[in-house]
Amino acid sequence: MRLQEHVAAREASVFVAREGELGRLRTFLENTSEHRVVFLTGPAGSGKSALLRELARRAPSLGYTVVELDARELLADTGRLEEAFADAAVLARPLILLDSAELLGLHQALLREQHLGRLPVAARVVVAQRDEVEPAWWTSPWAPSLLVLPIGPLESGAVAAFLAARGVRDPDEVARVTSWADGHALSLTLATAARESSGRALTDADLGSLEHRLLDHLTAGRLADPDLVHRDRTVLMVAALAPSVDAGLLAAVLPDIDGDRAERWLRALPFAERLGGRVTLHQRIRRLIAAQLRRIDPDLERSLRLRIIDHLIDAADRAHLAIDLREVLAPPQDRGVTPSRALASPWKVEQATASDLAFLQVLLADRDPSYLAWVLRWVREAPEHTVVVRRPGTGEPVAFTVWATPESVPAGFADDRLLRGWLDWATEHDLAGQSLLNPVTELWVTEDVADEVRALVLTALVQACGLPNFKRWVVTRNPPAPDPLHCGGIRARELDLAFGDLRFETYVLDYGDAGVIPAIRHQAHVDLAATRTPVSGTAAETVQVEAVREALRSFHDPLVLAASPLARGTDPAGRAEYLTRLIRTAVDEAFGDHDDARLHRDVLLLGYLEAGAGHARAMRALHMSRTTYFRRLRDATARLAAWLAAAS
Repeated sequence: MRLQEHVAAREASVFVAREGELGRLRTFLENTSEHRVVFLTGPAGSGKSALLRELARRAPSLGYTVVELDARELLADTGRLEEAFADAAVLARPLILLDSAELLGLHQALLREQHLGRLPVAARVVVAQRDEVEPAWWTSPWAPSLLVLPIGPLESGAVAAFLAARGVRDPDEVARVTSWADGHALSLTLATAARESSGRALTDADLGSLEHRLLDHLTAGRLADPDLVHRDRTVLMVAALAPSVDAGLLAAVLPDIDGDRAERWLRALPFAERLGGRVTLHQRIRRLIAAQLRRIDPDLERSLRLRIIDHLIDAADRAHLAIDLREVLAPPQDRGVTPSRALASPWKVEQATASDLAFLQVLLADRDPSYLAWVLRWVREAPEHTVVVRRPGTGEPVAFTVWATPESVPAGFADDRLLRGWLDWATEHDLAGQSLLNPVTELWVTEDVADEVRALVLTALVQACGLPNFKRWVVTRNPPAPDPLHCGGIRARELDLAFGDLRFETYVLDYGDAGVIPAIRHQAHVDLAATRTPVSGTAAETVQVEAVREALRSFHDPLVLAASPLARGTDPAGRAEYLTRLIRTAVDEAFGDHDDARLHRDVLLLGYLEAGAGHARAMRALHMSRTTYFRRLRDATARLAAWLAAAS
């Protein structure tokens, strides 16, 4: 046996998991399949290459001749791509495995338009790449012959099997490595290799020391590149802390950079991905950069998070704003809404269907029959008021929740004995109908994925209820569902729900008339503002600008104005009145009469000071793009701060 054969045999002996993906690939390789091309998509280190190698080991038993190609090698000589496909075209039943295809760039068009069509009809092609499938594939004749197989994180059972195959069986160590790796295949591989090198169980410190190596692998050494300037490193930090970024956010958070250029630079990174009209980093890389920043420079990390939160609220153009804010606020400052790794999650979230009734009967078999009947009634009569989170692959429910609002109550539940008490409470305490009523939430997951599923449930509730800035959340306490005690919930005994001997405590989270969004901002400033570190400029200048910016944002909130370091006086009302007059005077006098100065003044008036002020309205009124508007806003705030500093 040659060394190469020994290495392949060793890898095959420890290859576990991915049975669902291998099952779908086996079906793809069968003669009856009409599909000819499969794309394996997923971030760096998710296990795409290992899956290709396992497929290469299994395919010959199905009659295929395997042709393994790597785009990293093909790019050195583009003629090799044409040569490889020409050689495969003479085979009776070739299986082409193409790795790292995201590097092919424009050559993917040649693949689609020339090379693939010359293969024999029995051929199959499996393409592994980090990016999503290019739109041109779906508008080409190949579309009906394509399959896409996302390669997501390994589930806890698969992780345990992965570790056991490599000699890691101690429950405490398994739990430690599982939590650190977060289902990421390359993280697990590096951890087990480090364990074999050290000859002992891995500690938290050992795992932390692996993060530099892991980041180096995942980013192809870019973060360690001495030519990466400080500006770009800071852009990466913001992209790691924010759920997603665009030019406007980057320019607002980092005043010294060109937001458009920074966004273009991020989009070109191989470990970045599109998220709607914005861009984000692959989840594992986001978490590693954020964790590294928190250890190396915690003050800067907190300062950046606070700037991101302020911008998100000021922009106020995201449907998931409350969830995005909680994600940036992050543990340990989080107050109950779990940071979401969910927007690019393999879990499926949708309304419940009739097929879920049998699952729920099994999953809730140990509960009081009257409770089970009530839950099933929501599925039968009001499925649009339910949310189910399904396990990747199998589709089995792992979470189920029910919602209503005073303005959106299912017809059959308006006089329901149990829900009636909640509706009466809302009528008395919430004339505006801005309460989210959440009487049922059930989770059936292991603790290692519970955070992710809780985040999905909360995200789906905010989406479904149509109240992105709800003022009150009425919810039962039912661990391991999101716990209202962690969010500052107040017990409302009169709203407890009883089903025979089963009783659910009810809590009310009151965010005040302003709603949950300002409450999150207040929490952020309580937790983060005291330790803010300026990102650029001298400390005194930046503190002054930050204080002015916060005063502008809170211009119509006397309590926040009274707490500002710019305010003067002994009582809150007097301090707020003083600062209100000071800001209005400054806006009147800090700018000249030329067009550019008047534009800066208008940005502040329409964005902050006038009744009904807001950034969306200001952008429309001033006919500005987001990037231009927030640049103008930043410059006007700095000029205002300079005038105030000189006047003092």
